[in-house]
Amino acid sequence: MSKFIETEYKYYADNTPIDRFTTIVHTCFKVERELVVSGYDDYFSNTAGDYLRHRYNGDKAELTVKRRLSQKSTAQRVEVDVGVEAGQAAEVAKLAEVLGYTADVTIYKTCLIWWTSDVNVVFYLVYTKGMEPLARVIEIEANKDCDRPLEAIEYAEYVLGKHLPEVRPELRRNESMFERFSLKRAKHGS
Repeated sequence: MSKFIETEYKYYADNTPIDRFTTIVHTCFKVERELVVSGYDDYFSNTAGDYLRHRYNGDKAELTVKRRLSQKSTAQRVEVDVGVEAGQAAEVAKLAEVLGYTADVTIYKTCLIWWTSDVNVVFYLVYTKGMEPLARVIEIEANKDCDRPLEAIEYAEYVLGKHLPEVRPELRRNESMFERFSLKRAKHGS
């Protein structure tokens, strides 16, 4: 699989307790590494439906471009991450403008991430820029070096789904975080 292809499924988890989810992950998977990280995501979009994400949290920052491979599914997308210096929000905004993107929405996320040999499982707590709760989201993403990314995330989905009714194939969300929280999409009713 290309290191520039992201393969993942997302599920709404607004009623899922974090402690229960954490216990299930540790019970069901051999966790190789885990991390809790928080920060802001500034999103910029263009008229073609592509978007840039500027992610930052104090001393770390990255700029990511994402593009759907299919209008029918967000399961696999092009994803290119580029490291940028912390504190370059003005430069990132200007670059986005020059490339034809306009500012859309900023969200704040706390991410609880567990890596296994083939996938990473993430529990997102999503907030507005002003720290008002927006959503909880579960994500299962294939690691970039996984040989069979769709099989790996479907297996992880099966394992989690035995314990969490919100993680089932029919409940996969066909929208990115940007698409879910975009101010432009909300304004235009899409």
